[in-house]
Amino acid sequence: MIKEFCKKCYGKVFCVENEPQMNADDIIYVILSSLTDNSENKSKKLLYKYFLPNYRLKLGGYNKYNKWITNKFPGLINTINIELLNKFKEIDECHGFFLISYLNKNKRIILKINMERAYEYINNQPLYDKYTKEKLYLFWRISKISIDNDKIRIGKRIIFGRE
Repeated sequence: MIKEFCKKCYGKVFCVENEPQMNADDIIYVILSSLTDNSENKSKKLLYKYFLPNYRLKLGGYNKYNKWITNKFPGLINTINIELLNKFKEIDECHGFFLISYLNKNKRIILKINMERAYEYINNQPLYDKYTKEKLYLFWRISKISIDNDKIRIGKRIIFGRE
């Protein structure tokens, strides 16, 4: 017997056959670990992989994304350390965010990274990701990255990076 995995998104319940293999915290760990990697190209490609397909399209493909991530968030890729400022906060079953900070030229930058469950809600079927060549069965993916420097965060911090 197949156990379904269901989430309520946009006021309707959507179900897939199997629960996603990675939860939001797993994906966050992979993303943050890759940002501290010594290989800039590998880090950029891995981060790009975890964007929603429509967000990638909005950015204009990999080459434009590559310029965007470098110009908009200087010092983020291959940084010495990154701090996770909060655990993943679910807004509802299909949307959430987390905050990270990093230093660029001795200035602290705080980023808000929004995530949502990838699914083709209108047609009630898994969303096909042409870049990764896989169907996304309510998988968590990045839906937006924005600078969030005006907020001060207090609490437990988890530091990623090289010593």
